[in-house]
Amino acid sequence: MLTPKRSDDIQDLISYFQQLKGLDHIEREGASDADIDEFARLAAEYSPSAGPLPELLRSYFREFGRRDPVLEMADDGMPKISLLILTYREIWTADYKDVPPGAIRISTDGLTGGRALVYPKGRGGKSDAEPQVVRCWGHDLDAPMAVSFQNHLYQQAFCKGRFPSGANYRGLLTKSVEEFDSLRELAERQGFAPLWFSDSFTQCMERDDSTWFVMNHQSTDEIYAYLSGRNSATLDAVRDAFLKQFKMHTWP
Repeated sequence: MLTPKRSDDIQDLISYFQQLKGLDHIEREGASDADIDEFARLAAEYSPSAGPLPELLRSYFREFGRRDPVLEMADDGMPKISLLILTYREIWTADYKDVPPGAIRISTDGLTGGRALVYPKGRGGKSDAEPQVVRCWGHDLDAPMAVSFQNHLYQQAFCKGRFPSGANYRGLLTKSVEEFDSLRELAERQGFAPLWFSDSFTQCMERDDSTWFVMNHQSTDEIYAYLSGRNSATLDAVRDAFLKQFKMHTWP
């Protein structure tokens, strides 16, 4: 089991991700402080009720703001700082406003949507509280993905490291979104332990037999869960335990 320490230092996130991937270096290219400041200025100008950018997001942009080909913070969306700056510069004259109201867009849309920061409302309409990471489609918000950007980054590292393309996995899907906690509890009874960056929107869990579990809301009316590991019989047994207790679709 590989359990990272809780940290707001981007270098700790990079170290954890390198261990997960078995790499000595993660390919990336960072943005300049000038570009990050310009993005923050434009975002605040368009969404004045939003709070400041999380410091970890600024650190992420310093490391990955020009190229993020491996961690893929936004999956197939683009968190490239130049594209985000262009989006905000053009938004005042665009017929279609590509930023959710009151939110800060942190990636372009891909096949899995975009990513936005949504701030809880405070006194006077402005909040300094930690924003959630929410999936978005154009200016429409969809399902929350993480309670904080810190959780989102570590969740993404876990998924990219433990569920890489071509991995041996089992998928589960239910439209009974109220069963999220019950599904988590069953995973715990199956021996999975939640990592510290698990939250009410995404659960990242592992067992000491090199079997991993992730579960999240990929839309407002669906819960997806994935099992990954080296032993196919083990994956089948865990999957069958879920199917025995819950009505779920499964693949492959």
